[in-house]
Amino acid sequence: MKAAKRLSEMGSYVMADLQKQAREQEKRTGKPIVNLTLGNPGFPVADEVKNKMSELCQEAELFRYPGYRTIPAFSEAVHVYYQKRFHVELQNPMIIPLLGVKDAVSHLPLALLDPGDEALVPDPGFTYASDTILAGSTPVPYSLNAFMADPHSAFKKISEKTKILWMNFPSNPTGQMVDLLFYQKVVDLALKYGILVINDNPYVNITWDGVVAPSIMQVKGAERTAIEFMSLSKDYSLAGLRIGYAVGHAETLQAFSKLKNQVDAGMCLLHQEIAAFCLDQVDQDWQMEWSEKRNDYYRNNCHQLADFLEEKLKRTVERPKGGLYLWFDVPDGYETGEIYAQHILKEKSILLVPGSVYGQEGKRFVRASFAYLDL
Repeated sequence: MKAAKRLSEMGSYVMADLQKQAREQEKRTGKPIVNLTLGNPGFPVADEVKNKMSELCQEAELFRYPGYRTIPAFSEAVHVYYQKRFHVELQNPMIIPLLGVKDAVSHLPLALLDPGDEALVPDPGFTYASDTILAGSTPVPYSLNAFMADPHSAFKKISEKTKILWMNFPSNPTGQMVDLLFYQKVVDLALKYGILVINDNPYVNITWDGVVAPSIMQVKGAERTAIEFMSLSKDYSLAGLRIGYAVGHAETLQAFSKLKNQVDAGMCLLHQEIAAFCLDQVDQDWQMEWSEKRNDYYRNNCHQLADFLEEKLKRTVERPKGGLYLWFDVPDGYETGEIYAQHILKEKSILLVPGSVYGQEGKRFVRASFAYLDL
């Protein structure tokens, strides 16, 4: 049986080949590979969260089918969290539970885009382009650097077919960040041109050196034209539980809810209770102390990895103040990040992500994750 044509339109996934090469090299040489490709959080889960989960595991009803909506405790906790963390009163009471943010990135296009529709996607950026293709629609890349310098640069690419614009700060893969003034400009432009903004915001709390990343919901008019995804994967080191949620524009969330009724059976009740516990206690002493230690851990990892790479690769590596990744260009003499990554794997036993995975503008860059380090 032949695979669907839409898969061929996505091209080959470079990282699958590199991961295979790394496994074969490690087996052949017996020398361990320093794998810097994964964003799996290395900071341990808070004892308070583990204890709460152990307590909740005794409640048999939490293991039943959950239904499609959030439980009241989870919804209320999200609203409380936005009040305490961002000083925002969300107007739309509807909260969509996400089985991780990737759930929304993959499935929301199916609810919003028809064949022939277009989505503006950042270049470089996460998998928004390939997920648009899976929905049978057309991704239109915009330059991330140009967008940050002037948000109107992305809106110049709007056509009568454009329906949504994706963005993600702190950025995966670059670590770049924006402020509330930037978000306000984007929202104003989206309202002017009549398109939806999707703000993918899973790294919002992973910052340091006095930097505090914002939510798009803090700016005027956001709920009229934007939705936002949040995640507990990085914030609480709960990546394996796949807990996230979406807030914002009412009609979009209603459409997404209708789609999700067909593609999953809802979020585990146990996980919703854990999410409610975490979000409701965002301003408690234990969580504030744990969060500070978490960000110190990632800051230290960031500098440790940058030092390591500068020594091993003789490259200057910029050190971001948020997110989980280092992003740097490849030396002259290497046409692409993929060629450079293959060379570094072979010669240094270090596995990097070629920037081309994230778009054409990443062609001569590579990404390294400091989420977990074993150097």
